[in-house]
Amino acid sequence: MNRMNNFLLMGSVALSGIVAFSACSSENDMGAEVNPTFDGKTVKTQFALNVPYGNTGTRMSAEATQQNNFRGISNMKLLSLTATPAAGTIPTSLIDLKAASESDGSDYANQGRYIYRDVAIPVGTKHFVFYGKATGTETTTTTPDKLFEYGYLSDNSLAGPTAKNLDDTYFTLLKINDNNIDLSNAVEGTSENYEKVLKALNDVTKTNVTNGTTTIEWNNITITTGSDLKIAQAQKLWEDFSKLKAGSANSVRITLNNLKSSAGVAALGTGETATIDADGLLKTLVKNIDVALTTLGDGNTFPADLNLPDGAVGVNYDEPSRTWKFTSSVTMKSENINYANITYPASLDYFVSSPAKARDDASTGISDGIWPAKDEWTKDNATWTDWGDEVKNTTRTIALKKAIQYGVANLKLTIKANANILLDNAKDKKGQVADQNVDVTNNKLVMTGVLIGGQPTQVEWNYEPKTGNAFDLTIYDKKMNGATPATKNGIYVPVNTPSNANYTLVLDNNNATTKAIYVAVELVNNTGIDFYGADGMVPAGGKFYLIGKLNPEAATGVTGKDDNVNRVFLKDYTTKANLTIKDLKNAYNVIPDLRSTAISVGLAVNLEWQNGITFDVEI
Repeated sequence: MNRMNNFLLMGSVALSGIVAFSACSSENDMGAEVNPTFDGKTVKTQFALNVPYGNTGTRMSAEATQQNNFRGISNMKLLSLTATPAAGTIPTSLIDLKAASESDGSDYANQGRYIYRDVAIPVGTKHFVFYGKATGTETTTTTPDKLFEYGYLSDNSLAGPTAKNLDDTYFTLLKINDNNIDLSNAVEGTSENYEKVLKALNDVTKTNVTNGTTTIEWNNITITTGSDLKIAQAQKLWEDFSKLKAGSANSVRITLNNLKSSAGVAALGTGETATIDADGLLKTLVKNIDVALTTLGDGNTFPADLNLPDGAVGVNYDEPSRTWKFTSSVTMKSENINYANITYPASLDYFVSSPAKARDDASTGISDGIWPAKDEWTKDNATWTDWGDEVKNTTRTIALKKAIQYGVANLKLTIKANANILLDNAKDKKGQVADQNVDVTNNKLVMTGVLIGGQPTQVEWNYEPKTGNAFDLTIYDKKMNGATPATKNGIYVPVNTPSNANYTLVLDNNNATTKAIYVAVELVNNTGIDFYGADGMVPAGGKFYLIGKLNPEAATGVTGKDDNVNRVFLKDYTTKANLTIKDLKNAYNVIPDLRSTAISVGLAVNLEWQNGITFDVEI
């Protein structure tokens, strides 16, 4: 069986000596002594857990995803069954290992396996399903910082005290917009940060000058008097401003400041009366911008204050109402991402569905010679001499035949630029004679987030999506590996050399209707210039997004694929995505719907599975 070797864990589970099991049979085999703990339903044995690595770490670093160190297992649950699991199966018991047993670590130093004693499991058991979470992982909702750091998967179906039908056992990602804010109904105001965004935009848009009989509106200039140059300037400023797409407070703030600088005049002074011409209009515009910036507020971080990426919300000037509205919402059909379906990353969960192995003699420890060789056991090719396949009233030692695996998949992502100078989209979007040359050397681009589309609404008891499941969730990972304030809380994008890797835990996408998965990388424009992408201008200092397509069926850029690897994400596998920025023409201010087939792909992707595939993709 393939292993996610980068996670540095291959565990095996054993029960030995004394564990309680409930079942139907009470007859003992000829020549085997009935376990003295047998009470007509259960026997007691010892339970051994093979965890060859120690130490701890956090989630979104290499240590967090267990690239370097084993974090330990907690919240361990064990389901016992009388046959191989299938739809509709009801386990005979649900066992909380921590609550039901005691750990004896005497063998841990040499073999990396703990022995749990006095664990109750039903007689007649032939199969086990094991669940666990990495130590430190959140099992209940907590602060957003911890949810981003450790990830989250619900496991309410394992809360007990009794086992549920496997059809009712499932795991779900946690949506970030848990307070269900619907921006389709948002109006301007001063109470909420998002209301202030709309008010700032509308107050500037309403700029006009009037003398009682004549009114000049900035968003509808019809005058022909005054300086022709200033009239043209005011009209051009409105034309550019009305094309604004990014709805984050930071993007709006940058846009307003740029608009103020471009006006070329000072604000209308206190007590000064505006002239009814283009000059008076521009001075009033600058005054209104100052007021709008105050309304917006320096501390307004929307939508980051909701823990969403800046590009999760867009705005659009609505001509009929002559007001600004958000284009991303939980109800509107939009080409943009649905922010209501953005989730925290998955947590580091463990899982195995394994046949039982049992024997009648008690173990004195993992090193007593009755256990399979450690390496063979963890690789699922052990020889089980003198072991049976069912727990009986004579059983004293029990093991899981298969090794513990990961219930989730791991995305290892690197990024680089393919040249010192990248072309933007100024010729097409700005009408310039030629595209701009954008210098991206010396850490001028910083990756601050990764979004992974095509995630299932839930996975079943075996951590795989149910057939017919919707794959409309998008994971947002903003805890970049190794990021510090010195690196602007992100990962620098080098030229020609892959960046430091970032690791994100995701769900298996088995049974998806489409094989390809879109990923978006969130970048900060520290080039010092405004450049143009797929949906308009990306201002200096602003965030933008490049999209990569991970397609396991692509004719090029995919290596390591085999019969076992038929999709982008498989539980217990690491998918490697090596992204290359070829230009900035397909940079987005607002994240597009990562399910759309009309997305402009801006990244070259090289995909690789650990023990399986590599994707190389240009963006």
